[in-house]
Amino acid sequence: MTQPEKVLTPCPSCGAKLSVPSTAGGKKIRCPKCQTVVAITEDMVNQPPEMVAPPAAVPKQVQGPEVSLGGENTFAGAQQEKKYAPESLGDQATFGGKLGSDDVVIDDDMEIVDLAGRYKVEGVLGKGGMGEVQLATDNRLGRKVAIKRIRGDAGKSRTVVSRFLTEAKSIATLNHANIVQIYDYGRDKTGPFLILEYVDGKSLFERCQEGAIPLEEAVDLICQVCDGLGKAHDAGIIHRDLKPANVLLTKDGVPKLTDFGLARVETGDTDQTMSGAVLGTLDFMPPEQRRDATQADARSDLWSLAATLYQMVTGKTPKIIKFKDVPHSLQDVLGKALEDEKDDRFQTAREFRDALKTCLTTAPTSPVPVVELGAGECAKCRTRNDSNRKFCSKCAAPLRVSCLQCSEPIPVWDNVCGDCGGKQSDLLPTRVAEYGTRREQAEACLSDYQFESALKLARAVAAVQDERLAQYKSWAESFITETEAEWQRQQESAQQHFEEAQKHRAAFDYQSSIHAMDQIPKGMRTNSMTAYLQQLHDDRKESEVLIKMISDRVQRRDLDDLLEQVERAVELRGDRADLQKLAQQLKDYEKKQRQHRYECFRQAEELLSAGDAKGGLTVIQSVKLKDLRPSDVSLERRLKELVAAEDSLYDRVQRCTADGSFESDEVIDMYLAAVGYLKQNPRHKEIGAVRDQLLSWMQEPNCLSEASEVHLSKLPPTILSKLPPTILSKLPTSVLATLAPFKNSVGMSFKLLPYGPDGAFSIGVYEVTQQQYEAVMGSNRSELKGANDPVVNVSWDDAVAYCAWLSSSPAELAAGHVYRLPTEAEWEYACRAGTTTEYSFGDNEQDLGKYAWFETNSDGKPHAVGEKLPNGWGLYDMHGNVFEWCSDAEGSARVLRGGSWGNSARCCRSAFRGGNDPSFRSNSVGFRVCLNWFGIPE
Repeated sequence: MTQPEKVLTPCPSCGAKLSVPSTAGGKKIRCPKCQTVVAITEDMVNQPPEMVAPPAAVPKQVQGPEVSLGGENTFAGAQQEKKYAPESLGDQATFGGKLGSDDVVIDDDMEIVDLAGRYKVEGVLGKGGMGEVQLATDNRLGRKVAIKRIRGDAGKSRTVVSRFLTEAKSIATLNHANIVQIYDYGRDKTGPFLILEYVDGKSLFERCQEGAIPLEEAVDLICQVCDGLGKAHDAGIIHRDLKPANVLLTKDGVPKLTDFGLARVETGDTDQTMSGAVLGTLDFMPPEQRRDATQADARSDLWSLAATLYQMVTGKTPKIIKFKDVPHSLQDVLGKALEDEKDDRFQTAREFRDALKTCLTTAPTSPVPVVELGAGECAKCRTRNDSNRKFCSKCAAPLRVSCLQCSEPIPVWDNVCGDCGGKQSDLLPTRVAEYGTRREQAEACLSDYQFESALKLARAVAAVQDERLAQYKSWAESFITETEAEWQRQQESAQQHFEEAQKHRAAFDYQSSIHAMDQIPKGMRTNSMTAYLQQLHDDRKESEVLIKMISDRVQRRDLDDLLEQVERAVELRGDRADLQKLAQQLKDYEKKQRQHRYECFRQAEELLSAGDAKGGLTVIQSVKLKDLRPSDVSLERRLKELVAAEDSLYDRVQRCTADGSFESDEVIDMYLAAVGYLKQNPRHKEIGAVRDQLLSWMQEPNCLSEASEVHLSKLPPTILSKLPPTILSKLPTSVLATLAPFKNSVGMSFKLLPYGPDGAFSIGVYEVTQQQYEAVMGSNRSELKGANDPVVNVSWDDAVAYCAWLSSSPAELAAGHVYRLPTEAEWEYACRAGTTTEYSFGDNEQDLGKYAWFETNSDGKPHAVGEKLPNGWGLYDMHGNVFEWCSDAEGSARVLRGGSWGNSARCCRSAFRGGNDPSFRSNSVGFRVCLNWFGIPE
């Protein structure tokens, strides 16, 4: 029988030549030199001997002092680990086999970036046959990082690069304090790279070389790794190469899981791992993974982690596991974790972690049996005491316990409560189960970072005083101490990640910033942290949208108003030099545009300031609309509105003058339109002239004689005040009340009021003052002098004479003014100001002091006019101060109205009337006058 031809192929770990039968494709052999198990592929055995590639030299590792990122373990297996365990199956196994012509990466669509601008490489942390890890400084953030690269031709392998990117994507989704974080990944001119968290410490493998690790320390480290591994498993990621070399320790002793180069995503790995392939490190490889790497799942990782723990606590390789070397309290847990069948192991990392924590303490699994005691017998030292004692005479232990049903105190030797009949031996298992449930709940809360809830549950257990449940009290006290310490650590860790995220954001590194924030468990995030994380997502999304929009607009040469968006993009992505360059280009472009816009804007403003809206609009329209700033668009809109209003006004004037005559309402409409336009464009000379002409027409006696009340009411008070009384008499009091008082030649103010069939009349706003009386009559009889005090000691005859003398003065004759005393009806009409109440302000006598001087507040004398509040029509002192003569006669007497400073509130009412002889004079009697206009009967 012909022996199969043999070919030579290099061991992927140590480079030793392996003699392989040509029919060995798909089988595995062990390297006689390094004991690595090598999967033999068809392309290995099908090559002619002269085509077999020579073994690759394994570069010597360069390490910094007391640092580790896995070193050569990351790429070529742990060379130093030979004492305890064989290496990883090597570069070619790790990255998918040796390179073939069909495996060359032509274009992986990754952007080529320049790392040198941001990172300064300071040395090599570790090398392997296909890769290396470099130590570098991030110049932007001022921190150390690790740069992981593929070396040589391996970077051209599609499979190798695929596995490399698998590691990037795997770690990128695993944001956890116990997993080495990835900050970025990509490709530069030398090939793919990962930017990783730099762990300034050593590997767990190096720690194991120092000897066996104390049980509590080892369990604590593995429990932390369980937390990180559980995070990976929850994301559907299987590590497949767990071993001490792939666990790094910070200087503070925090373990961090690394080297996900062999990771598999459970949802699919068909393009990277062939059925039957063997991946991983043999001594830490579970049975199913040795048979077929595709069969590995989360429980396989737990086997590897248990093997790692075995090496930690024994100081020996897990190649041969001897449970007698394992601490007794750990044997059962480790035995279950290392079962051959996956279904017989722990099913989750959390389950494994909880079991490890439990093995460190004596967990209460069953209640302490109730021992039958004699009367007075101490349950602790069995000393016989008097049954009436409450504490043991020898050991001072309590001789009373609370009933497990009603909580009433009973002797420790009584099994049945005398108050409720509760049988303690039957109740104790229920109470133990209750405390066991609380313990489980507390530990579950701790797993979910619900520290307050966990502590609350544990403190309730710690408060138990019953010796029958003392074992739970011991657990609770230990749990509280550990939980408080863990809570403090988590808070500090959360703050550190938060500060790190802020540094990344300051460098515009959103991915790393979000990474850092995602490492903070949700239960540990403050409101400000949650808001900050949301803002990071919003800013990153906004930057992506902005950059795409900017790129599209630049390609279309749509540059108008783009600078604002570019400047915002620079705020969000200040690391983008292209955005900064574009911002400067746009500033230069807009500067030129502004010069042109400014000149047109200036000309248009000058024309508008001169009243030429049409000229200004013509200039503005010479600039394209897209070249206008918002302020220019606003000016154009304003000019268009003015021109439209101007055309509308001229059109209205043309229609109104077409028949050669004006209607009264048309005059008012044209005037109001002209005034409205001039408010917007006050320097339009032609329309200003139209307004003045219309105003002149309106002031002619008959111009507005037929104007409607509605149209007259539209005119402003300043214009209405200038119109003839014959016109104003058509207006309601509500309109006339808005008009400013009219002043005559001696400074007397009059208010025009509509009244009765005779039309409007004007009445003095104030009582006639001594100054106004003297100006006409030359003197006055008032005893207390005061220019603004009302004139008093005037008879009815004196008041009538004053009206006659004032009417005959030259200035008043020229104006056509005739003065008289008001009728009693006019006086009361003016006093009430449209009210029907006791006073013009209402019926409340208590408010009179605000409007009138009367006996309560006058101090026995008259006061200057206008010092109190006016009535609703603006007339002062209609109540109190001095009585006022009216023109009406009642027999031989003349009527007096209004009350005075010396009268009670009753005499100051709107309806109160008095009277006296026409010659009667008093220091409490004065008068006010009415004004007759042309056309108004006396």
